[in-house]
Amino acid sequence: MRTTALLLILTLPLAYLGAWVEQRYRKRQNLSYNSLIIWNRRGITHPYTPDRLVFQALGEMFALHFTVYMLGAATLLAGMRLALPWLAGGPQPGWPMLWIGASAGAILALRVRKAYALAAGSLVVGILLTF
Repeated sequence: MRTTALLLILTLPLAYLGAWVEQRYRKRQNLSYNSLIIWNRRGITHPYTPDRLVFQALGEMFALHFTVYMLGAATLLAGMRLALPWLAGGPQPGWPMLWIGASAGAILALRVRKAYALAAGSLVVGILLTF
C-alpha cells in the first residue's frame, strides 16, 4: 500500500506535464490548420490533401505520447527503485487517502489555474490536518 501511495504522489506532476505537452502540440497544430486553409483556397486539384494532414497528425501524436509515456515510466521506475529501501515501517495510507491522491491528478489535468489553486489549497489543508 505504501508503494502505491508513493507511486500516486510521484505521478501527480506527470498529469501537469501531459497537459502542458498537449497544449504545446495543439498550438503547433495551428500551423497545419493554416495549410488546410491554403489547400482549400487553391482548389481540390492541388496535390496536398487533408487525409495526409490527418495521418501526419496521428503519427505525430502517437510518437509524442509514446515518448512522454516512456520517459515518465522510466523516471517513475528509477525513482521507485531508489525509494523502496526507505519505505519500510510507519503508518500505512488507507484507501480514502489513495482515492484523494488519484483524484488530484484529474484536477491537475484540467489546465485551469483555479483548479491548480484548489489542488494546492487542498494539499496544504490536508497536511495541516494530519498534524
